[in-house]
Amino acid sequence: MLSLIYNLLSLGLFLGIIIVILFILYKSMKGRSTFQKLNRLTVLAMIITFIGLVFLGYGFLNAVLGSTLVLLLIRISYVIYVDSN
Repeated sequence: MLSLIYNLLSLGLFLGIIIVILFILYKSMKGRSTFQKLNRLTVLAMIITFIGLVFLGYGFLNAVLGSTLVLLLIRISYVIYVDSN
């Protein structure tokens, strides 16, 4: 019984995070500036990485950490690119 409750809570949390990420992606689609395009790319890369890691069998925490790492790598590379110009 406890396992069923844990699985339902995990599924609810997973779906909740996906809904929040999709809402953020929808809100960021309205902008046209370069920085907002980067935001769209970053959120899309995070979603793809998160879902890919979950489907590959990684744990929820590892998927969150992996998608956060993708976010940081994209942001750091953008800052380096802007500073070099």
